[in-house]
Amino acid sequence: MSPKLLLHSCCAPDEIVGIMRLRCDWDITIFFYNPNIFPTSEYLKRRDEAQRIAQLLSIPFTEGNYNTDFFIQKIKGLENEPEKGARCEVCIDLRLETAADYAKKNNFSHFGTVLSVSPHKSISMIRASASKASYAYTIQYLDVDLKKKNGFLESLGLCKEYAIYRQNYCGCQMSMAHLDSAAIIQSSI
Repeated sequence: MSPKLLLHSCCAPDEIVGIMRLRCDWDITIFFYNPNIFPTSEYLKRRDEAQRIAQLLSIPFTEGNYNTDFFIQKIKGLENEPEKGARCEVCIDLRLETAADYAKKNNFSHFGTVLSVSPHKSISMIRASASKASYAYTIQYLDVDLKKKNGFLESLGLCKEYAIYRQNYCGCQMSMAHLDSAAIIQSSI
């Protein structure tokens, strides 16, 4: 019998890499928890796609509470931080703490995340957040850098193969504004 892993998912493109790489050794349940995603229509699109992939691959799926007001309260004062800065650290802390809490309360042996697939996420930031959550909730963290062995390229291929929706910004309103600024700059060149 494989150990039980609660695998936090931010989106289907990252989730599918985590499932494909870990399912032989782990009894995985996907935990979709992302109160940072804005707007609600985008949240629903990402959630539905993550759920579709989990169902397609026969992986149980559960969802945390979607509450953008809670997220905004947590990052208050950090709205103007750059991408990969203090705001992102708080966001990752929030999601991994919630995953660790859920995993502990529901008798999982480990929790993990697929956030590490993205080349836009700092593995050291993810590990620091996971370490705090692991300690606080006394549950083991599965430390795996899914970026390794071309994880992002694997994600691109699997997205094409499974016709997976790929978002073009991290998720929060501030990252969306960053995307808009980048698009404006790019279009003026």
